[in-house]
Amino acid sequence: TTNFYSDYRFQAGKLKGLRLGAGVQYRSRIQIGNRANDTIVNPANPLTAIDDPAVDGNTPVYMAAYYLVTGTAGYEFTLRQRLRLALKLNIENLLDEDCVIYYGTSLRPRGGDVRNPSRVTGGGVHYFITPRTFSFSATISY
Repeated sequence: TTNFYSDYRFQAGKLKGLRLGAGVQYRSRIQIGNRANDTIVNPANPLTAIDDPAVDGNTPVYMAAYYLVTGTAGYEFTLRQRLRLALKLNIENLLDEDCVIYYGTSLRPRGGDVRNPSRVTGGGVHYFITPRTFSFSATISY
């Protein structure tokens, strides 16, 4: 996992007090299992399956890489002598990435054909990335 975030606060002019920022979280592909249990159709009896000799416990199954982008904006100003108001907007998953995150595997029918007795390992246990999310906050300090 790699994270990069940067922001900039305007110090002078009409935009003084405005802060803009952006960040990226990158997650490379990761191994989530192996293909030790894959099977193929038995050539001697097409109604049964046998071990797939092309793969084994050393053949990895990977989850694809993905990245998420965050955007931020804020504005801080003085209301009275020592009373300050800070407004902050945070947008997570700015590009609305909708990939599935796998952290386990399961066996599936080859080609999606449930009549086929052979099975292949693929992503199984999973969750979905949280869709684009907005949060807004206001803080008063004195």
